[in-house]
Amino acid sequence: TDSLLERVTLWATCAAAGRVGARLVEEGGSIHVGAASVIGVGAYTAALLSTRAELDPQLALLATMPMGVTFGGILHAAVSRLSGDVLALATLAVGVVVHGVMLNAVDVTGGPMGIAGIPRRPPISGHAALDAIIFLGALLAILAVSRSKFVTLRARALRDDENLAQDLGLRPCQVRAMLWVTSSTVLAFVGGLFAFQLRYIDPSSFTVRESVRILAMSLVLPYQQGVNACI
Repeated sequence: TDSLLERVTLWATCAAAGRVGARLVEEGGSIHVGAASVIGVGAYTAALLSTRAELDPQLALLATMPMGVTFGGILHAAVSRLSGDVLALATLAVGVVVHGVMLNAVDVTGGPMGIAGIPRRPPISGHAALDAIIFLGALLAILAVSRSKFVTLRARALRDDENLAQDLGLRPCQVRAMLWVTSSTVLAFVGGLFAFQLRYIDPSSFTVRESVRILAMSLVLPYQQGVNACI
C-alpha cells in the first residue's frame, strides 16, 4: 500500500510540476517545447552527485534547484529576444541539443546506457508516502502563487503588449526572467525526484517526444487560454 501511494503521489507531483512549469511560461505568451530537457538536467544532476560524487541523496536533490535556476537563466538569456513560433522552435532546439549532450557525453552521462545504481533517497519525514505528499503540497502552493493576481496580471500584460507593459513600469524583462527561472527550477527538482524514484536514468526519458507530451498535458488541463492565445 505504501509503495502504491508513493507512486501515485509522485505521479501527481510530476503532473503538478508540469502544470506549474507550463502555466508560468504560458502566462507570458510562450510555448515551452523543451520541458523534458530541463527535467533531464535535474535528473542527471541528482544522479551524478549521488553516484560519482557520493553526495548525500537529500543534498543531491536540493542541488537540482540551483541547477534549475542556472539553466533557466541561461535559457532566458538565449531566448529573451524571441517570441511566438520562433521562441517555440528555439526551445525545441534547446531540447534537441540537451538530449544530444546526454546521448554523446559518454564519460559524464554514460551515453545511451545511462546511469544505474542511483542510491535510494531516505524519506525526510521518515515515511516515503508522507514525503511525497509534502512535496506535492509544496508544488500546489507554488501553483497557487503562480495564479495570484500579482504574478498573473503582470505576466499577461507582458504577453498582450510588451511595449505597454514597459511604459507602465512592469519591467517585462524581469517578469520574463522570473517565469523561465521559476519553471526551470520546478522542472529540475521534479527531475531529481524522478531519478531517485527509478534509480536509473537514460536519455530516452528526456526526448522531444516527452516534451510534447508535457505540452499536450497542459493543453487538456484547465486554464489553457495562454497556450491557446499563442497557437
